[in-house]
Parts: sequence; C-alpha cells; structure tokens
Amino acid sequence: MLNIKRGAIELSVTTIVVVVIGITLLSLGLLFVRDTFKSIGDLKTKAFDNANTELNKISHNEEITLNPEEFDLEKKDYRIVELYIANLENEPATFTIKVMPPSGLDAAIAQTGEERAKEYTYGEVGIGEEMKVQIIIMATSKAILGPVGVPIEISSDQWENPKPISFTVNVIKSSGVF
Repeated sequence: MLNIKRGAIELSVTTIVVVVIGITLLSLGLLFVRDTFKSIGDLKTKAFDNANTELNKISHNEEITLNPEEFDLEKKDYRIVELYIANLENEPATFTIKVMPPSGLDAAIAQTGEERAKEYTYGEVGIGEEMKVQIIIMATSKAILGPVGVPIEISSDQWENPKPISFTVNVIKSSGVF
C-alpha cells in the first residue's frame, strides 16, 4: 500500500510541475505575440506618418499648414507637430507663435531652447519663403481620454489680427502591463 501512495504523490507533484511550466510558457508566448503585434502597429503608424509628412511637404500651398492635424497619443507619451507658415505678403515678416495647451496636455515650442516655452518669435521670413516650427505635445497622466483640441495663435507684424489654428489630439490609454 505504501508504494501506491508514493506513486500517487509522485504523480500529483509531476502534474503540478507540468501545469506550472505550461502556464509559464503560455504566458511568455502571449507576451511575445503581444509585443510582436505592438511592434507591427508602431511600424504601421510610423510609415503612415512619414507618408503624410512627405505628402504635406509637397502640397504646402496655404499660408499656414499643420502636420499632422489629428493623431492618437498615449498618456505619458509625446509627439512632434510641425507648423509651416508661409510669408505671402509683399515684404519680409516676423511671426509670433503662441501654443495654448488645454488641461492634461503639455506643449512646448522646440526652437526656443527653453523648457516648456509656449511662445516663440521667429525673425524675418523673406517674401515667398516659409518657416517651420516644431511643437512638442505631451499627454500627462491626468489627461482625459478622447479627442482634445490644441489651439495655436499666430500673429505677424504684417497682419491686423492674429490667426488661430488648432490640431486635435486623441488621448488614448497607455498600453502595457502597468
């Protein structure tokens, strides 16, 4: 009878070890598949963003152009938005850009060299030339999920009134285990 009990104990310990190893391998496999699909999604997003950037460079036929005008952004992540301003006036112009991010988002103009600068004055832009300004936008952990507009005000010494423009950030939940 003792032999039967030992066999039963050995069988149950073996079963437990096999189940633990199986669950471990299944978990690792699922993590690998998830990371693979996330990488594929990131590559797809970057490819489409690059294509849109190149298409917008070709078709700058307006005075003010934003690239991209709408995009997804995970909480605690950042993105760069490019603002192109063309001088269509008859003499050189100076432009001032002011970014006004809503609650939960943080923004800064990259060209200033200052941390979190919300305003930037660009020197003279020649007749028929354009300037490019990069705006860094970040969704904080307190950002509300969903689409949010980020207004920008552009003024010039050649214009009577500032010109407003905005882009849309669709804040999404951060991916990851924690």
